[in-house]
Amino acid sequence: MASLVFVLIWLARFGPNGVAWLQRRRAHSWPWAETMIEGGTVKPVGEGRSRVYRLTVGYSYSIRGEKYGGAYSEPFSSESEAKALLESLRVLPPPARYKPSDPCESVMDPYRDAALAVVSHGSENASS
Repeated sequence: MASLVFVLIWLARFGPNGVAWLQRRRAHSWPWAETMIEGGTVKPVGEGRSRVYRLTVGYSYSIRGEKYGGAYSEPFSSESEAKALLESLRVLPPPARYKPSDPCESVMDPYRDAALAVVSHGSENASS
């Protein structure tokens, strides 16, 4: 019970970032699909010492011939870090993990799944 209270307090304190972390954790065993980056932005949020730069990326993926979409968002302490990740996502997009029973629910975790992007991109190039 104490651990549940801790998780709820943690999620409340970190808001959307905590919820996103929990979603990525829950999706670790879901199957994955290759993605296309549809667009991305880096915008300043807050002022002074509390300013962060929010990276938001839209992506799409196909499951059994149906196209789906999702969004990935993450705060950064510097604009250059956010822009660097955006550029790397455009060059080598990581896959999205999708819920098997509801493929429109997906999660992108570029840090955990970067190797899958390299493997799937490498197999495309090998067959070309």
